[in-house]
Amino acid sequence: MRNSFFIFPVFLATIFFSSAPFIRAAELYFGASETVVSIGAPVEVGVFLNTEGKVDNAVAGTVHFSSDQFSLSAVRDGGSGITMWIERPNEVGPGSIAFSGVTPGGFMEDKLFLFSMKLIPTGSGSSIVTYEDMEVLLNDGLGTSDSVAASPITFTIRSVPAVVEPSEQEAPSSETESRIESVSDQIPPEPFAVEYVQDSQLADGKNVLIFNAVDRDSGIDRYEVVEEYPWFDIRAWFEKSEPVVTGSPYVLIDQEQRTDVAITAVDRVGNRETTYVHAAHLPPWRFFIGTWIVACIAVLSGVIVFVLKKRKVF
Repeated sequence: MRNSFFIFPVFLATIFFSSAPFIRAAELYFGASETVVSIGAPVEVGVFLNTEGKVDNAVAGTVHFSSDQFSLSAVRDGGSGITMWIERPNEVGPGSIAFSGVTPGGFMEDKLFLFSMKLIPTGSGSSIVTYEDMEVLLNDGLGTSDSVAASPITFTIRSVPAVVEPSEQEAPSSETESRIESVSDQIPPEPFAVEYVQDSQLADGKNVLIFNAVDRDSGIDRYEVVEEYPWFDIRAWFEKSEPVVTGSPYVLIDQEQRTDVAITAVDRVGNRETTYVHAAHLPPWRFFIGTWIVACIAVLSGVIVFVLKKRKVF
């Protein structure tokens, strides 16, 4: 009888834990068309995230591969589920690719494409590609870390060199070109929206522009921003601005928002897409007056010249 006092609580605990929902960790994993490759034969490895039914909005980490057995040929993020890169996937050291980015509004997918890397086998044997310093954040507005696990991928590299067709051979003319994916990309980035934002938690409360362009082929390489005064502002006649290579968010040089802004997204093969944002505020009246004075002088000069010509003074 005494044993029943112990059996009953154990029975209740078993029912409780078996019926409680099991929350699985988000998973970073790889995908490749084949894992048995030959020396010299490029292999594209995709980097994916499975949120396991949760809504996440940020991901970061470092991909590691053996620099003795692979060389990095290219990184592609065109079509990525990440809409705002804090650090675009890039090689930060031999065999290491770092990345971090966010997607406002979050994502919930079992196969969210982050980016891919083209690796060229250089040494035979077994080789593992894995992650380190992984972090995934929940889309809860608090920056709460989600639990995350990593699934590495193992390649078997055969010592027999692959026979590569001439059309598949890569002959980059510089180190920079060797990091750009050789794709036939003649399509510019997709049109994108730009938003004025002022937030005390962003850029010390300064006025910034938020934007994100998508290029589903070669991926976005950079943004170029030009701030110019509108034509009716006399400063536009004498001050010319040079493009600033930047990212999002972009801190406005003109914090009074009296300039027109052109934001150009450039993909990795040079295609361009530009969005224009007009000045949020008109310039001070003194710059209007200056413009009208110059315009009146120009018109008056033209009238004088016309009259003098009619009288055949010269």
